[in-house]
Amino acid sequence: MKLALKAPHVVYRNAAGQRRPGVTTVLGSLAKPQLYRWYAAMERDACDRGLPIPPPNDKGEPVYFAELKRDKAADLGTIVHARIEAWLRGEELEPDDLPPDLYEQSVHGFDRFRQWWTDNNFGLVASELGKDGRSLVSEEMQVGGTMDVAATNMSCTGSKGIVVVDIKSSKANPGWPFKEMKSQAQTYGRIWTELNHAPVHEVWLYRCGTTEKDPGQEHQLSDKERDAGNRLFDGALLAYEAARDLE
Repeated sequence: MKLALKAPHVVYRNAAGQRRPGVTTVLGSLAKPQLYRWYAAMERDACDRGLPIPPPNDKGEPVYFAELKRDKAADLGTIVHARIEAWLRGEELEPDDLPPDLYEQSVHGFDRFRQWWTDNNFGLVASELGKDGRSLVSEEMQVGGTMDVAATNMSCTGSKGIVVVDIKSSKANPGWPFKEMKSQAQTYGRIWTELNHAPVHEVWLYRCGTTEKDPGQEHQLSDKERDAGNRLFDGALLAYEAARDLE
């Protein structure tokens, strides 16, 4: 399996062919105060270290140190996700055209996910649903998304429901998983149920630590969190649509 790191973002379209926003785009309308402190800390750290100011981008806009670090972390996360996707398909991710340092580092998160998946006795139903831009689009909510994994819990023989697994590659944080992450994973489950007329039995978030000393984290949403996740997304969608209509 090959990966194009700079591939264009997925475009989601409804049954009428109209472009629809993604779940993460909608949730992006929520304030994330923890990110403001991180951005400020990255700029201050670069100044303290006397690093040279990055050159402007192709549009002539200033480039910030936090953006460079964010983009590198995003690339690492993309490679980890791709290695997991390939493994779930019975393939391997080819390292060609990928930054060697990031490919090497991605083994930490990749190995942890494989161990976690095996320990939990999950069985694959589908991976990277919605990557084609059409197969995971809700006609009810008019949003699309890309769901990392739909699985079955092989240990729960009495349950025929689907297990939604959303994979994260972020660093450890006392507040993890953040509220928008919970809402995101729960919303993927809602879309799955709408399209497949099948219940979602469990919703999991798994943070696969991407450094040697980061053990990762797991979190299964409670019924209360799943209900709150629904309400948070519905509110974010209203805010997103209102802001769009005011433009």
